[in-house]
Amino acid sequence: LRKHGAAVVVMAFDEYGQAASKEDKVRICKRSYDILVNEPVCFPPEDIIFDPNILTIGTGIEEHNAYGIDFITAVRQIKEICPWCKISGGVSNLSFGFRGVNQIRESIHAVFLHHAAVMSGMDMGIVNAAEMLALQDVEEDLLEMCTDAVLNRTDTATEQLTEMSQWFFDCKAAKKNGEPEPNKPRRKPKKQPRKVFDYEKNKFDQVHAKKVSQRPMTAIYKRQKNSEYLKFLLGLEKEQIAKYEAKQAKKED
Repeated sequence: LRKHGAAVVVMAFDEYGQAASKEDKVRICKRSYDILVNEPVCFPPEDIIFDPNILTIGTGIEEHNAYGIDFITAVRQIKEICPWCKISGGVSNLSFGFRGVNQIRESIHAVFLHHAAVMSGMDMGIVNAAEMLALQDVEEDLLEMCTDAVLNRTDTATEQLTEMSQWFFDCKAAKKNGEPEPNKPRRKPKKQPRKVFDYEKNKFDQVHAKKVSQRPMTAIYKRQKNSEYLKFLLGLEKEQIAKYEAKQAKKED
């Protein structure tokens, strides 16, 4: 290999089998890297291509939900501890659970490649170039679902993608039979955090507050402030509160 200047592709397998978890991917790749670059092999690290196994998500098995984010995280760590190495993978494996619905599969691939390649440093991948989608071309509702599935952000991501997949199958059947297209399943909106306003954070402009407090009161406001009727209402309220507290105290006794 060194004589002819060839590179090597190293799969993440060892004597215990295929690396599925993030820890196993990193451990096996680091072990292989150390064997190759050190004596007596002394293989050029820039000619080492690791394939840490892209595994299928959305299978309905809970353990498989983290396969996407585990690969993405492993890519970052492998690039950090194995300088000059390259990382590749079979991208189509990720969406094998949705075979037959290319729009969903390519949407998943677009989201995955953005996070694995653009954000984490994956160098190359095996893809279907004829049907690839750019991230900006993915439909808005599919983008959210696919991101949830790839990054394992919610427990319902697989269920939502399966429902959407069935809708695509139903659309094909309806078109074949000359029937109207069925209604598209609605995605449950995410709960948005309540907006916290500045006055709730006690971030008043002190200078402005001081100026407001120093503003002169009008004659009408002064009369209302010193109104006997308002004083009577305040006194009545205090009296009612005192009676209520006394009544409660008697009940406790």
